[in-house]
Amino acid sequence: MEIPCQVILDSTNYFQWWSYIVDLLRSKGLYRIVLGQETKPKDEDKVAKWENREDQAHGLIGMCISGDLRFHITELDTPNEVMKQITKVFGIKNELRAHQLENELLTLDPNNFSSIEDFLSKFKTLRLLLEGVKVKKEDGTLSIPFLLSWD
Repeated sequence: MEIPCQVILDSTNYFQWWSYIVDLLRSKGLYRIVLGQETKPKDEDKVAKWENREDQAHGLIGMCISGDLRFHITELDTPNEVMKQITKVFGIKNELRAHQLENELLTLDPNNFSSIEDFLSKFKTLRLLLEGVKVKKEDGTLSIPFLLSWD
């Protein structure tokens, strides 16, 4: 059985999850339904197929959300409503989230990774997440903690 979702939404990874779920939905031709750009057809012959695609989008999003967080979406009927609710709850671009990401970035220890590639991947991911909450870090401000942590 194919695992439909490689990134499961939890309380800490909204921006990473959002990027992944958008790509996943697009790859399956469902993203326009989620956005509400592709609406239910008036032609009765096409309604059942469209409703199945809407259900597929809703189910795919639901399977990519941690079971502990699904209570946020249980009462929602459409994938558009689900995505709006998830964004409302987790997509807040605030100072606290920026501070958490910045702290994680500044305390990264290369010795805790199996390879330099893994470390650099985590470093780049955290920088992108910081940009997602509208905080830009110049490489110069990050190089000193990086160099100090390298043994």
